[in-house]
Amino acid sequence: MIKVFILDDETIARINLRHLINWEKEGYVICGEADNGADALKKAEELQPDIIFTDMNMAGMNGVEFINQVKRIVPSAKIIAFSAFDDFEFVRQSLKEGAVDYLIKYRMDAGSLLSMLESIKNSIRTESIERQKNDRIREMATSGKALVQKNVIMNSLNGYLKDNFAAIIKEYEIDLDDKNLIIAASRIDDFYSIKEKFNTQERAVFIQTVDNILTGICEDIGKTVYVGMDEGKYIFLMSFGDILSEAAIYSRAITNIGTIEGTVKRFLNVTLSFGLSGICPVAAKIDEYYREARKVLDDGYFKGSNYIVQKRELACNETPRRNTGLSAAEEKNLLGGIRNSKKDGVIKTLVDIFRSMKENKCPFDTVKMTCIDLINLLSRVIKEFNISSGKVFTSTSSPYDDFKKFENLEELLNYFKFLYTALLDVLEQNKLNSGYSPIIKKSIDYIINNYHSDISLSSVAEKVNVTPQYLSKLFKEECNEGFTYYLNSIRIEQAKQMLAEGINFKDLAPKAGFNNYTYFFTVFKEFTGMTPHQYEKTILKGKI
Repeated sequence: MIKVFILDDETIARINLRHLINWEKEGYVICGEADNGADALKKAEELQPDIIFTDMNMAGMNGVEFINQVKRIVPSAKIIAFSAFDDFEFVRQSLKEGAVDYLIKYRMDAGSLLSMLESIKNSIRTESIERQKNDRIREMATSGKALVQKNVIMNSLNGYLKDNFAAIIKEYEIDLDDKNLIIAASRIDDFYSIKEKFNTQERAVFIQTVDNILTGICEDIGKTVYVGMDEGKYIFLMSFGDILSEAAIYSRAITNIGTIEGTVKRFLNVTLSFGLSGICPVAAKIDEYYREARKVLDDGYFKGSNYIVQKRELACNETPRRNTGLSAAEEKNLLGGIRNSKKDGVIKTLVDIFRSMKENKCPFDTVKMTCIDLINLLSRVIKEFNISSGKVFTSTSSPYDDFKKFENLEELLNYFKFLYTALLDVLEQNKLNSGYSPIIKKSIDYIINNYHSDISLSSVAEKVNVTPQYLSKLFKEECNEGFTYYLNSIRIEQAKQMLAEGINFKDLAPKAGFNNYTYFFTVFKEFTGMTPHQYEKTILKGKI
């Protein structure tokens, strides 16, 4: 039976919950109740319930405070918060403190309660199984056996032990055969973004959790082992003994990979991508197939995220129809668009370049060389126009390192759209010193230096000693856009720059000159096609 504890300062509420369903018939037992937080903490420590229902709006210790404290006493307990009020702040705080769900008392019925309890029951069972697996893992780690095995596997992959592979796997009790092996190189998708969410200690816990899950899965699958590399990458070895059918071997391998990927996603909500080698007939060639698997993973780049790609899928692409790096025509189109301020043309050329790489299923080396050429072209233009590189390359790290953090062509395309748009915007701003009348020059200079203040057409007109009507007319004639549009364009560009620098969303609007966040949100989406959060996630992904 799963133990349930109820905390509510209203007697009638506890009675209603007790009688809403037949608890024992459904596999639960109400092990205790309390009408205040302090008493509930004492009883919870003694009873160690699996599920705790807690009211949120109570005198003395409220629900948020209780959840915070009880999670330290019964860390495995699943907590359901409930209240008579549909209060978003209570919802947010309860979930933040560790509640698994939130119920409104007057909306609660037997059906919704049972549905929630069933989901929680499944979660408790799964975690119980996982704890048992983790216990086995800890036992192995204590003896040092797991570490030794992984070192042996890594040395084998690097070709140091391949001549004695059969004897070695037997000696170190590694669950593999010495023939019909498939090596799968794998990586956690979007690993750089995941890392940024955690501090050093949390990252270590995350990696250890992945290791624990993978160890348990490999044991369950059988004839499958893995080693962790760096930066969220893993190598799996699968052996298929006396299976003679190539199709059967690949089918089993894909099934195994699907099990691994599905389990990791279910527990951690992250996805993996895999590159599978061909079938290694004998262990003497294991190092060759290891290198092949890593290359297949890289060359599957065009597929995006959460993919499984096999060597035989890429065989037809060994002679790609696209040259390595930028073609002369592509470079000419980009330079022409930049020098003629044709932003649409530049973006179209970038889209065409990345579409070509995707359609031709280009290997990663081609993608890498194309990215290097795109960065080199940016650097040449920056020098040619004597621009500060920091206005284009806003990351503190090298752009040659930045692009490697992206894991599919769509993310890379967005990255280069951002860089080339930044370059064109800087070039456009540099034109302020030529072609404009003295009044417009002074107005623009004032806007750039005071965009964060509460300025308007009237206030700027007063600064340059003209009427608002005349200044509005000059803006439309010389800038081909109205005053408000120009002012907002400057403010949004500054907001984008501040996002790149890590400014908090709450501080972003006023720092960019917007007194109303809703208006800022609307204007930002009008200029960029996305919300500030989407912009940060999509365009600036991978920046540190």
